[in-house]
Amino acid sequence: MTRHLVSLTLLLSLTACGPEADPNEDHQPHTLTVRATADSASYSAELLSASPLSIGRHEVVYRITDKASSTRITDAAVKHLPTMHMAAHSHSSPFAQPVLSEDEWVGEIVFTMASGELGTWDVELTIEREGETETVTFVSVDVAESDARRDLVVGEKKYIVTLNFAGAPKVGKNPFVLTVHERAGMMGGFPAVSDLAVTVTPEMPTMGHGSSGNVDPVHDRDGNYRGEVNLTMSGLWTLDFVFARAGEELGQVQYEFEL
Repeated sequence: MTRHLVSLTLLLSLTACGPEADPNEDHQPHTLTVRATADSASYSAELLSASPLSIGRHEVVYRITDKASSTRITDAAVKHLPTMHMAAHSHSSPFAQPVLSEDEWVGEIVFTMASGELGTWDVELTIEREGETETVTFVSVDVAESDARRDLVVGEKKYIVTLNFAGAPKVGKNPFVLTVHERAGMMGGFPAVSDLAVTVTPEMPTMGHGSSGNVDPVHDRDGNYRGEVNLTMSGLWTLDFVFARAGEELGQVQYEFEL
C-alpha cells in the first residue's frame, strides 16, 4: 500500500465537480466559462465548465450551433472522446457521454494528467444528425496540475481514483465525490467501477483524534461515489479511503492537508 501526502496548496487545486457551490447540485449554466472553441463545416461548438480544467473530475458542457440557422442543436446524437497525445502513444481517460439538458449537452471527463511537455489533450465531439455525421475537435485543451488523482493497484489491475471537492476543504462538513475507474485499455478503456464498498476515515495525526458525523461514499452513477467528511477544527488532517469488494479489502489511498 502506498500512502500519498499532499499540501494544502495542492489540495486547493482539487477539481470541482459540477457547479462550484456543491458537488451534489445539478448543472447551473450561469456558472459556466468557455474553455475551448471549435468548428466543423456545419457546426460551431463551445466547451464549457464551472471550474478551470485540471486533473480530476469535471462536468463539461457543450453548446453546439448550426452555422446555417444560427440555432442551438438539440436534435442530434452527440458523443465525446478525450485524448491525451504523447510522443510515444495516445490514450484516453474516464468519461461519461453527454446528455441533452435544455439546449446544452452535459457530460463528464476525469482528466488523468496535465497538459504540458508530456502531451496535450484534445476532445473530439461527434455529432450525428439527419443521417450525417460530423466531428468537431477541441485541440490543445488546457488541463492544469492537481493532486486529485491516486492509483490503487490490486494484483494486475489498476484503478484510477480521484477526490473532488466543490472548493477548498474547510472546517465543518465537506461534501465530496470520489471517482473510481479501472484502467482496462488506452483508448476509452476506463470502465466505471460501481460495486465497491468504500469507507472514509478523517484523522488529525498530531492531535490523536478523528471526527464524527462522516458519511462513507456510496456509488451514485458512472463510477462516482458521493460522501461527506466532517472536519471539526483547523490543523493537519488525513483522509484514508479503504476499498472493499464482497467483504474483501482491496487496498486504500490517503490524502493529507492542513486547514
